[in-house]
Amino acid sequence: MTEQDALTRRAGIAYYVSTAFLIASKSLPHAVLTVLLLHKGLDLTEIMFVQTAFTIAVFLFEFPSGVISDLYSRKIVYLASILAWVAACSVILFGSGFAMMCVAWALYGISEALASGTVDASLINLYKRLSPDPDEEIKTFKRISNQVSMVSMIIGAMLGSALYFAIGYNIYAVAMALACAAALPIVFAFPKDDHEAREKKPTIMSQVKGGLSELRKDRRLTFLIGMAAVSQIFFQTHFNLWQAYLLRMGVKDKYLFVFYLVFQVIGIAAYAIHIDGRLRRFLYLGIPVALIMPLLITSGSRIVSIGAYCISVFIFTFLQYMCDVLFSMRVSEERISTLITLNSTTCRIIGFLVLGLNGLLLRQIKLTTLIVGSFEIATFLSILLGLFFMLSFSKKKKE
Repeated sequence: MTEQDALTRRAGIAYYVSTAFLIASKSLPHAVLTVLLLHKGLDLTEIMFVQTAFTIAVFLFEFPSGVISDLYSRKIVYLASILAWVAACSVILFGSGFAMMCVAWALYGISEALASGTVDASLINLYKRLSPDPDEEIKTFKRISNQVSMVSMIIGAMLGSALYFAIGYNIYAVAMALACAAALPIVFAFPKDDHEAREKKPTIMSQVKGGLSELRKDRRLTFLIGMAAVSQIFFQTHFNLWQAYLLRMGVKDKYLFVFYLVFQVIGIAAYAIHIDGRLRRFLYLGIPVALIMPLLITSGSRIVSIGAYCISVFIFTFLQYMCDVLFSMRVSEERISTLITLNSTTCRIIGFLVLGLNGLLLRQIKLTTLIVGSFEIATFLSILLGLFFMLSFSKKKKE
């Protein structure tokens, strides 16, 4: 094994271990979050405002953190995100009431924003510079990191659900310990970025302009951002309404956690698909299937309806994964964090708009109609942008 191989291998292991601990830490309260906040003295309306504080914090800090990561140190920004999460856990553990929970969730949002496009971007750049086959390395990295995140989320949620009824709010002390454990591999085993040693760094404005210029010159990056944004029509509808949909289909509430696990397993399966040029034929063949599945959700058969719903989740999880891989392969090393966070911020804006629109539409139309309509619109727009993306390769070959 060469020195370069050893460096990328050590950095990859450090990233996977850190991700596993951090995702598990943040997933601990997932299954009991509403109960926990109610015991902290909040009502359901205040809980919605607390979640809004999280959303606003992410929106305000994510893109600037990406620009700063490209200019200074992605490693330090990532460690700062862990520190912000530990601070959020401390406020939740020792505080109570609406104001304190808003502060805690704002810190949580800052943590999520700072973590975006940091050490993951550094690792992608390492593969691009040092690997003999960087595209394959990036595909493998994305597959493993997504699967590690899914498994860690399942373990964290199950562990948190069990621990909450034994130790109560102290699950956040466990979360803090796991977060500190997540920092150690990065501190001791993850290399610094090469750009940290540069004496003369671009200004923040020039970095932003450079990122926008890269999008103008590479239309495929723009199409990929568009596909990622469109997928939020699906995912925001799914994330917020899957429980209501299953209850409407006659599934008992005690089985909802089983379906939560099913959706995570679907994600793990979608991430296992190898992305290469041979996949294009299957994507074309899959277009009619993708269009038909949302319509089958209206089927009178509960098995057919839920099966079609799960297949739709698989399709969009895979599309999101594929877009992420292709985006990581195409984006430049110099502006990778800037454009990753721009992509993420765009998705969050679309997601927030979809969430608000769905809330209004639910007053006018049936739940199943909203789900089918949202899924179908997301599918159609994804296919349209995907065709434009693939046609761009044909035009390039002709030129």
